[in-house]
Parts: sequence; structure tokens; C-alpha cells
Amino acid sequence: MCLFTIICLEHQNYNKKQSKYYESRLNVIYGTFSTLDLSSIYNYHMQIAIQNQLDTKTIELCVLYIKKYLQTFYLHEEYLQLLGTTALLVATKFNECQSEIAMTLDDCVKLCENKYQLFFFQQMEISILEALEYNANLETMSDYLKDDTFRDLILFVTIDSQFLKETRISLALALKEHKELDPSTRNTSPLVRQISRALNKAANQQISPMRKRIRKQIPLAKVK
Repeated sequence: MCLFTIICLEHQNYNKKQSKYYESRLNVIYGTFSTLDLSSIYNYHMQIAIQNQLDTKTIELCVLYIKKYLQTFYLHEEYLQLLGTTALLVATKFNECQSEIAMTLDDCVKLCENKYQLFFFQQMEISILEALEYNANLETMSDYLKDDTFRDLILFVTIDSQFLKETRISLALALKEHKELDPSTRNTSPLVRQISRALNKAANQQISPMRKRIRKQIPLAKVK
């Protein structure tokens, strides 16, 4: 167990055999952090990724790493931004190795406005990898939806907390069905209807999570 987990987190190991505990962890998460807190963290780091032209899969991985971490460990609220930023770091390291982006620990410190020391990001990175059991290649919607026209739909669903419990393949199939849906068709799956309601609600409120902008541009380091 890494030192950061001992010092900063109320740590609880997850036993895979306890399937009922695993299924209930998301409810515990929402009892600890509000949906707004999580959505804000997702949206903030998604916008950083969009500004720096990161791949759709990188953004999905960032959110999935946060989800997996919170299913495995207990985390104090003040470290939620630390988790989100470090998750983006790990996702970038894994999925942007062929791009010009090389997110660094110094970037992490700047993104969090020096709220945490570099040491905290190093130890959080280890904790995230422990939660992932050192398998960073998680299944994403973009693994199934290669067409760039799905990008906005994928990002919308990714940061909407109500869809976190769904498998990525079921969401990918639902998005494909939604996109090809005839408006006059009523025989759709519950998940497709749920996605449609969420999109309509956002449209009616003139809210587009994919288009919100953070106040300042935050460029990540480039490969030299």
C-alpha cells in the first residue's frame, strides 16, 4: 500500500468476491460526493482534454479511472480534484503516446493551482494504478464507435453521472441506435429513451456539457 493512501485516504481494499459490495459502491460514492461535484470534475477535465485536442478515448478513460478508483477506495472530498487531474495524467500517458501531448506532473500542479504538492500526484498515480490492477486499457464507447460524428454524443454520455453504471458496450449500442433512430419509432430500448431524455433536457435548458468553456486556456506540455 502506498504512503499517500495511508496518510490522505480512508482506505478500504476491495475484494472481488464480494460482488454485492461492488454493485453497491456507486451508491456509496453518491452518498459521499454530490452528482454535481462529480459532474464538475468530469466536465473540467474534459474541457482541458478538448482544448489540447486529446483523443475521445483519453477523455473516457479519465472518467472511468475516477469511477474505478472510487469503487475501490474511500476518498476525502478535498482530494477529488487531485484524483481527477491524476486520472487525466494516467489516461494521457496510456492513450496519447503517439501524439505530441506529454502531460507532466508539473502540468498537474498548475492545473490544480498549486493546491497539492507534486508528491501527492506521484502517490495518487500509484493508487489509481492499484485500483486498476495495473490494467489501464479499459473498455470505452469509442472502441466500438470509430466514427468521429459520435464524439459529442460520447462526451455527453461520459460526463453525465446517471450513465456511470452502464457498460460501455451497451452505451455504444444505445448511441448508435439513437443516432439512427426514426423520430416516429416508439419501440426503443429503455437506455435509448434515457439518453434521448437527457439530450432533450439539455437542449431545452440550453445546456451543452460539450461546449462549456473554462475561463482560461490550459495548454499541456508537448513532446520535445
